[in-house]
Amino acid sequence: MSVGSSQSVIPTSGRNAHRGGGASQITCRFQTINVADPLGGAGGDAGNPYDLPVGTQTWRSCFNTATGARVEGPTLYTTAAPAAGGAAPSVIPQLIDMALANIDIDLPVPAFSPPGQTLPNLDTWFWTNDLPTQQASATAGGVTITVAAKLASTRFEINPSTTVASPDDRVIVTCTGAPKPYDPAKAESAQTTDCKHRFSAPTRDLSVDTTVTWRLSWTATNGTTGDLGTIDRTATTPYRVQDKVTAIRNGT
Repeated sequence: MSVGSSQSVIPTSGRNAHRGGGASQITCRFQTINVADPLGGAGGDAGNPYDLPVGTQTWRSCFNTATGARVEGPTLYTTAAPAAGGAAPSVIPQLIDMALANIDIDLPVPAFSPPGQTLPNLDTWFWTNDLPTQQASATAGGVTITVAAKLASTRFEINPSTTVASPDDRVIVTCTGAPKPYDPAKAESAQTTDCKHRFSAPTRDLSVDTTVTWRLSWTATNGTTGDLGTIDRTATTPYRVQDKVTAIRNGT
């Protein structure tokens, strides 16, 4: 099926999901239905489908302009009555999906102090790399949808050693929002955190699962909003409890 030159541009902003790249743009093109084609093939340009009478059907195909890859369609699109703000109700879910596809929610990068290994009965700090709120937008039919992903909580779960059992096994430390990093430039007595744990002896190798939970939501320029639930990202990091040796406390 060929695609005509008429197009409705749906720009997006933010980083490409999981790649941290630049902004991408999704372009959707519409064609009239060729009624003489028994398979319902494409006809000529449909123009801007949002200007067509309610109930008009067109073929819709969407492409990533950076790669030329088709990301949607061809599918039948039926023009709906405008909602408040001028957007067809059927367009809003598609705009949410397009904006959400450009939200960057990568795996967390955990950090511990002491790094690599700790001592029994020492406050061991947990935190992650900076995880700011992510946003991306998509626009069509007179309305812009912005999807936001905001860090809600961070959870650290201690996985059992394969060699010895411990009271630490499956202990979960949950922190609201972003945990505070340890600052080696400050005196230990001058800083506190809720994201810490005191490991027990004996010496052993284990791992820690770091799970960040993001709350997703959307807002539209026509005043409507919505909750998209939560999404988790988990990274596993090896760690060691070393009894009867000196561990170096720092923030790296």
